[in-house]
Amino acid sequence: MSSSNTGGDDTATNIGDDIYGDMPAAKARKKKKKKKKRKKGDGGATLRAHSVQLVRRVCQKVGFSLAARDTYDWTHPDPIRIEDVVSVFPVCTDSGPTSALPEIQMYIEQGQFLMHKGQFNAAYEYIHEALILLYQICGASHRDTAVCYQTLAQILAQHKDPAAVTYQKRATILFTRLSGPDNVDTANALAHLGIFQHRFGQSKEGIKSLRRALYVVQLAGGPLNARSSDYYRHLGDIYDEVRHHTMAVGCFREALRFTPLNDVVSTASIMQRLAHSYVSGGQYSLGFDVQVKALSMLQDVYGPSHQLTQDCRIRLAQIHEVLVQRRRFQVLKDQKAKAKAALDHEALLFTMTKKKSQSAAGNAGNSNNPGGGASSSSNSNNHNHNKPHANKKKHKNKKKGGRKKR
Repeated sequence: MSSSNTGGDDTATNIGDDIYGDMPAAKARKKKKKKKKRKKGDGGATLRAHSVQLVRRVCQKVGFSLAARDTYDWTHPDPIRIEDVVSVFPVCTDSGPTSALPEIQMYIEQGQFLMHKGQFNAAYEYIHEALILLYQICGASHRDTAVCYQTLAQILAQHKDPAAVTYQKRATILFTRLSGPDNVDTANALAHLGIFQHRFGQSKEGIKSLRRALYVVQLAGGPLNARSSDYYRHLGDIYDEVRHHTMAVGCFREALRFTPLNDVVSTASIMQRLAHSYVSGGQYSLGFDVQVKALSMLQDVYGPSHQLTQDCRIRLAQIHEVLVQRRRFQVLKDQKAKAKAALDHEALLFTMTKKKSQSAAGNAGNSNNPGGGASSSSNSNNHNHNKPHANKKKHKNKKKGGRKKR
């Protein structure tokens, strides 16, 4: 008998199903219940999507090592066999405190609280004091030491101190060594390292760190991990600032895919970033459409008078103005191109008609005087040929006359 349901009607129905289980009505009610259970959630689909991560986590908890291969059939009732187990290792669990002194945890919590309130100097003093105690008692290789390094890096980043990158690198190394290279804490440390590296002029290294963080978090938490949305959003911001707008658009689209539908604020924020990347990349119409969708979402949830809605509306007006100016510029550009094409066509027609008229005039002159050119040339040649003979005769006559006179 099932006693998990509450209410008299449900209990009576369950009892009736147990007593009259073979009756058709009871079977029909059972079928309806099964259909309702299938419609309620997609737990089976979620488990199938995270099957590798789930098996990996179970092996870590119970102390088994499985052979790494891509041939596991997770749809089979028994996907893992005995021969797949490579080794067995002991797992130790205890209820001891993570910190050797309660004062250390108190200093860390107080420092993080003051950091969130904006009192960075006081927060630095508390975290530094906790770090000194950790060095004296636990040594440098401790999880709280990594937490202190990461908190100090955040404080120094607020003061625009490049030493934040150094402290975050130390925190990343400790998290990798203590929690493992495929742990969520390691992914979080890598994401912070990428953000700090970009902030202090190391954008290429920052992109590599964030990509590594995405790989680790999807390996440890599955492809539908909620942290992937934040990491993709930060990666898109970096690409947008270094003017790789195509890559930024891809990252923001991935961030939207990993963002829960009920998180309206995050969805609208990512959509506004996506619209900005579209506009920066020259795709003004797509940016305008995405911004309109973000404004519609914020109006439905917060109303037209909320600050987020007003900011989104201002941004939409700016994009609309840019879009209108772009269209006007495109119209003027098209008009100038058409006018230039018309002028070029007229000039081409004029030159063609001129050449035709010249060729026609030359043909008409040749038809009126056929052979004239040849006769004139022959006469001139004969005249030039006879000239030397005439000169010789004159010279001879002069000589004869001179002799007679003598």
